[in-house]
Amino acid sequence: EADPAFMEEQIRNVAEGKKNITDIHLIKGQELQDKGLNLFYSVGKSAQSDPRLVSVYYKGNPDSEKPIRLLLVRD
Repeated sequence: EADPAFMEEQIRNVAEGKKNITDIHLIKGQELQDKGLNLFYSVGKSAQSDPRLVSVYYKGNPDSEKPIRLLLVRD
């Protein structure tokens, strides 16, 4: 089943070890609420594992200061 833990695992499998990935940051469970990310928490809390937000930091052009942001959502 594609619950939050499964989705985190898939993201890490794709991103880890890639040259231009500079960081992977995880916010999950109660920390989502503590940071005011109530929608993420509310939508994910019905899953079998804790709700989570996985941020992948990608630096495609090392000379650029502009970040690239991707949001992957599964409904």
